[in-house]
Amino acid sequence: MNIVRRIIVGLAGVVVVALAMELAAPKAVRAVVSTLVTVANTSANPVPVAGNVAVTNTVPISGNVNVTNVPAVQLSGTPSVNIANPLSIGGNVSATVVNTPASPVPTLSAEALNSFTAFLTQPFSAEGFCTVPLYTVPSGQIAVIQSVGYLTQMDQGTAIDFNSIVDVNSSGSLKWELYLPVGSPVLQTFAPAAVASSGGLTITAYATAGDQISFDAFTTASETASTDHCNATISGYTVPAP
Repeated sequence: MNIVRRIIVGLAGVVVVALAMELAAPKAVRAVVSTLVTVANTSANPVPVAGNVAVTNTVPISGNVNVTNVPAVQLSGTPSVNIANPLSIGGNVSATVVNTPASPVPTLSAEALNSFTAFLTQPFSAEGFCTVPLYTVPSGQIAVIQSVGYLTQMDQGTAIDFNSIVDVNSSGSLKWELYLPVGSPVLQTFAPAAVASSGGLTITAYATAGDQISFDAFTTASETASTDHCNATISGYTVPAP
């Protein structure tokens, strides 16, 4: 009888201790065992990510993306990279341009970028003189004249005595004069009473800012027809003055 009583008292003591521990434990601790944990990863409170991250499918990115301590980026499999908006690159960036005979890089020389051509027609005076103002060198530039051409129409029986390209500075002083070959007069079929003379020359001549380049022609006699005229053309390019 005493043995049974002792067993019952012992079991009752174990039950009492277990109930006391249950009552003493916090509710939060008890909830950990049975409750799932959800981590909220929002733009306001993003969860930091470290290590290698695999990205698949399409990932939209908006706003500004700041990247520090940029690691090496390797693209494999020749993927397509589309840039919708203008790309701004700051700092010192080195670029290599592949220029091969099979795929040459198109370029334009200074002559092409800054070339000029001037053409004008003027009538002969009664004294047989014609001057054609062709080109004024822009400020801060030097003109390199490369070619000159002319065509004159005169009364039959007259001819060109001489013609030239003239460079006069902004003060009106003659800087240089280049005489051109005189072409033989040719009878004009559309104007039987007129003859024409033409010629041209490839040259290298220089003129500074403000200089006026003109063409002058003188005939051997007075010109009387209202259609008598001379026209001239020059071409070249400009370079910045030192």
